[in-house]
Amino acid sequence: MFHLTIRRETATREPRQVTMLEDVLEGLGQARKRLSASLLYDDEGIALFDRITRLPEYYPTRCELQLLESFGQSIADQLGEGRVLIEFGPASFAKAGVLLGAMHHPAGYLALDINAEAARGSVEAAAHAFPQLLSAWAHWDLRQRPWQVRLPAPIAPQPRTGFFPGSTIGNLDMAEAISFLTLARDFLGSDGQLLVGFDLEKDLDLLLPAYDDAQGVTARFNLNLLTRLNRELGGDFDLQAFAHRVRWNAAEAAVEMHIESLRSQTVHVAGRPFQFARGETIHTESSRKYTPSRIRALAEASGWRVEASWTDARGWFMEVLLG
Repeated sequence: MFHLTIRRETATREPRQVTMLEDVLEGLGQARKRLSASLLYDDEGIALFDRITRLPEYYPTRCELQLLESFGQSIADQLGEGRVLIEFGPASFAKAGVLLGAMHHPAGYLALDINAEAARGSVEAAAHAFPQLLSAWAHWDLRQRPWQVRLPAPIAPQPRTGFFPGSTIGNLDMAEAISFLTLARDFLGSDGQLLVGFDLEKDLDLLLPAYDDAQGVTARFNLNLLTRLNRELGGDFDLQAFAHRVRWNAAEAAVEMHIESLRSQTVHVAGRPFQFARGETIHTESSRKYTPSRIRALAEASGWRVEASWTDARGWFMEVLLG
């Protein structure tokens, strides 16, 4: 197992803690308060999200896994032989494991994640499941531009297939999605491929409970962000004074998660005061839902083309191969 060092495009960067503080102060200072969805994924957030993926209301993980299992051979045939699988943001190794098991003579596996433990865990699982496969991991932040990665020499010349599962692309707005796909195309090379999971539009009776489950796990996941700000940035959020809220944004075709203030109050972060009116929210995450036509438009706007796609019988989820 290897740990890779990423060469960043800028010569120097502020420490990660300072970057987080700057992002939080900027987001809470806006007229419509918002925080980056990446802040949801500290160790507790990752553990809670793992629980979410097993909830009866949360269909995307089960749906994508079943899709990969059902069409694994067809996907592998489209990918071809001897390719390095590079997974962006692996919440776990489960999906990549199914894909690697179907691929024809994969040349290696690279896990990139904002949480180093998640990336390391995926590579450890890969080493256990595929002991002969060269695997490596590196810290990766979607908001930065870490596309210059020094791969281990034996796999560096091999063709690359990116894997962006979990409908994570739905957390990005159109400009962010185009930026990510454009950078991924440059990183993966002229013969690169990118397999992306897209959650498709469906009835709100199915969509909304997936983000507001009966057991309240998603609420704990969302509100854990405030716990993190209290712990890491000296915040004084009273968790009893805030609540998890879910909305459907029809204009964006997105489920939005918010944290709502239940009363008028002043909250401090790193000594900076922020006023909240009763009912005011912090927007923490959007999950955009796609149609096949919007997927094609997104691919074309970022220099890719749709080479193949697979969807389940209910039309809930789509795996799309870009090339």
